[in-house]
Amino acid sequence: MSSQPHRTISMRNMIAILVWPVLITLFYWQGLWQALLSPFLSDGQALLYEQSSLIELFKDHALIILYTSLLIILTAIPLGIFVTRPSGKSFSPLLRNIATVSQTLPPLAVLFLFLPIFGFGSKVAIFSLFLFGLMPTLQATITGIENVDTQTIDAAKGIGLSPREIFFKVELPLALPSILSGLRISILLIIATAALSPMVGAESLGSPIIVGFTINSTSQILQGAIAVALVSIVFDFSMRTFERYVTPWKREAHS
Repeated sequence: MSSQPHRTISMRNMIAILVWPVLITLFYWQGLWQALLSPFLSDGQALLYEQSSLIELFKDHALIILYTSLLIILTAIPLGIFVTRPSGKSFSPLLRNIATVSQTLPPLAVLFLFLPIFGFGSKVAIFSLFLFGLMPTLQATITGIENVDTQTIDAAKGIGLSPREIFFKVELPLALPSILSGLRISILLIIATAALSPMVGAESLGSPIIVGFTINSTSQILQGAIAVALVSIVFDFSMRTFERYVTPWKREAHS
């Protein structure tokens, strides 16, 4: 009975890895996109976005996502941990309010807000998306640590673990599912919102969408929209699989 779940999980892990080469192949396969979008060709307009290939736009989009995600990991998680410690609890309301305000602002407003500071290009897109995607990871980190059962912590104290050992051996592992879930949501927000980055001079998979709206080309709008949707779906599946892999105790608790 126990071997079947392990085979299923292994297959899921393999699919989560192989789906990325498949996605990249789809972005290289120009003929497929031409065949798929030819019914939506607008009169007098190019069928596909011509300034850059789809694979180049994917690389630009991926770099924006990568740099923004690293900023969120290096900022939101340590800040979330800090405000759950006795020395940082007084900063928790302020930090939550700042993070909440950053996400309630419209994405375009966040992008254009920092345009005078960073100028056109990928820097303003990365910084703006970082602020926009900060909240889910920060909130999930705080919630995950605060929701660790106090009886579990008391038991760890009872066997002589130091506060540092309790954090790394008890609190952080038990909060990890929540942290990873928040990070997944943050990155999904970034993937979608990065489609707006061409409006501040940063190429991404949103470039065909922006140009398509400008020249009224349905096929180019669909080219960008489908590409962004595919990246979001593939990332979500891969990240959920990764969460299951690194938190097996959570899966066993629900089985």
